[in-house]
Amino acid sequence: MTNNNNISNNKKKLWNTKFTQLFSSHHLRVPIMGAPMAGVSGGKLAAAACRAGAMGFIAAGHFNNEESRIHLEREIQIFREDTTSNNNSEVSSGAALLAIGFIGHSLCPKQFEQQVLQKHRPDVVQFFAPAVIHNFGTNNNIAIAKSYGAKVMAQIGTASEAQEAMDAGVDIIICQGSPEAGGHGVRLELGTGTLSLTSHVVSMVQQQASPPPVVLAAGGIVDGRGLAAALALGCDGVAIGT
Repeated sequence: MTNNNNISNNKKKLWNTKFTQLFSSHHLRVPIMGAPMAGVSGGKLAAAACRAGAMGFIAAGHFNNEESRIHLEREIQIFREDTTSNNNSEVSSGAALLAIGFIGHSLCPKQFEQQVLQKHRPDVVQFFAPAVIHNFGTNNNIAIAKSYGAKVMAQIGTASEAQEAMDAGVDIIICQGSPEAGGHGVRLELGTGTLSLTSHVVSMVQQQASPPPVVLAAGGIVDGRGLAAALALGCDGVAIGT
C-alpha cells in the first residue's frame, strides 16, 4: 500500500512530498531542511545538506550592517565553491539551491534587496521573528523576494501568524513549536507545541489556500520518528536545527 509520502525504489531514495516536488529540479530528495542558525549554519553546512539530498540554509542572522554583509558574502562563496567541486557530482550542474534565512526584526530592506536579491538571486529565502515585514515601502518583504523569483518561507509560531503568511502569499510555512524549538521564536505564552500547531495549520491551508502552501514542522524533531509523525499529520517535511 502506498501514499503521497512514499519512497521510490531508486538507488538514491526519493521521498515524494509537496516539498520535494517543489524543488525536484534541484535534487531535493528528502523532505528535510537545515534550519538557518546564526553562527552555525554557513556555507559548508548548507553544502553538506545539499549533498545529502536535503535543503541546506545559510544563516544571514541580523542582516543590517557591513559586517553582516561581508559574512554572508563569504559564506555564499564557500557554498558555491563546495557545491561546484568535481567531488560533488549530484549538485555540480549548478542545481544546488542557494537558500538564505533572515531574522525579520533587524533586516535592512535596502541592503536586503540590493546586496542579496539583486546580486545573488537566491532560490529560497526564509523569514522569521517576524516572518512578514511591512517596512519595505509599498510592498512587504514577501512580495519583494518573490519579485526576484525566490521561493519564500515564513516561520510562524501561532495560527494568526500562519494566516498573515498565507495572506502575504508565501510558498512554504514552517510551524515552530514554542516549547520545543530554540532560537528566535514566539513567546511561550502565545505559542503551542509543534504537533498541535502543525496539525491546525495543515487544516487551515487546506481549507483556505489554493494551491495550499507547503507546510513544514519545526521543534523537537531529531530523527525519523519525528519526521514520520509530522508527515502523518499532513506536513510536507520538517526543519531540523540543533
